[in-house]
Amino acid sequence: MLIRNNPATAQLHEEWRERLFKEFPGTDFSKCMDYLSLINYLDQSPQKYYSKEAYAQYLNELERIKRIDPKILAAILSDTESLLSIANKF
Repeated sequence: MLIRNNPATAQLHEEWRERLFKEFPGTDFSKCMDYLSLINYLDQSPQKYYSKEAYAQYLNELERIKRIDPKILAAILSDTESLLSIANKF
C-alpha cells in the first residue's frame, strides 16, 4: 500500500519538492508519481558503477543537458528513475 500523505514524512517531502522545483524550474512532474525519489540524485550519485569511463561520459552528458535545458534532464531522470534505481541496487 502506498501512503501518499504520510504525516511523519510530510515536512521532509515538502522540502524535497521545493528543492526539486528550484533545481528544475518550470518542470511538470505531474506525470511522474515517483518524482520525489529524484532527490537522491541532487546531492550525490549512486555508488555502484561498472565502468568509471562510462560513468564519466554519462555524467558529462547529463551535465551538458542540464546546462542546455534543465527540463530535458528532469524528463530523462523521471522517465528512467525506476531503471536507475534497479541498476543501482546491483
